[in-house]
Amino acid sequence: MNFNEMSQALWGYIADKFMISRADLSIESVRIALVEKETPDELVDQFVETLNKCEYARFAPGDAGKKMEDLYHLGIEVITKAERLIK
Repeated sequence: MNFNEMSQALWGYIADKFMISRADLSIESVRIALVEKETPDELVDQFVETLNKCEYARFAPGDAGKKMEDLYHLGIEVITKAERLIK
């Protein structure tokens, strides 16, 4: 998996989970959707932070292997928490 695929997976999860069209996806629309579902603030912030890190990592130079591994685990963590907490 690369940064682009990870980013697409997270955005796709949000689009499907909250029935947001891909054209309407943004950090703000994600935040609004999570808040409307009474998601804990900590998870809202973590999800937004993970999306931002993914977007940044796609274009930033550096140690891609370590960054990708860290982001992968972060992505799994936020999706798992979201599945457990958001109905």
